[in-house]
Amino acid sequence: MTPAVKRYAVITFLLAWLALPAYVLVLEELPAPWFQVACWAIAVFIVIWVWLMVRAIRRG
Repeated sequence: MTPAVKRYAVITFLLAWLALPAYVLVLEELPAPWFQVACWAIAVFIVIWVWLMVRAIRRG
């Protein structure tokens, strides 16, 4: 596995660890259209996160 793949996996893990709990608190206060956009953005981020983690583990 290249160092770049490891770096991307670590960066996404740290972003998720820091950002996802904050997003949960902020979501409650968003108006309807932005709430849906934020939910989709979080779902896409989680999919990318899982994909990078699996990629990093397989090439480990």
